[in-house]
Amino acid sequence: MTTHRSTTLMLWTWRNFPACIGLDCAYIADVAVHPHHQGRGLGKAIIRQLVAFSDEHKKIILYANPGTEGFYGKLGFLRMNTAMAIWHDPARAIESGLLSAMP
Repeated sequence: MTTHRSTTLMLWTWRNFPACIGLDCAYIADVAVHPHHQGRGLGKAIIRQLVAFSDEHKKIILYANPGTEGFYGKLGFLRMNTAMAIWHDPARAIESGLLSAMP
């Protein structure tokens, strides 16, 4: 695990997530920039660096909040059609837009 700390940012990355074998997957999750520091290109720089750290992986999986698709799309991410999840509180996750109920 690589950790970078400053007074406004804590960033954790996992080069080999436990569910992956070898260099197949890299996962990016919970990347945030404090609102007072947004609009300065920090988020874009963080994501670009994480993608660079993961360049030997076959795919990079991103977990992001609803409404951030445009931001990540500009950085080369595409929407996945096959992702599924089990949440501790699925009703709340559905209500917030993180999950969709099964038909």
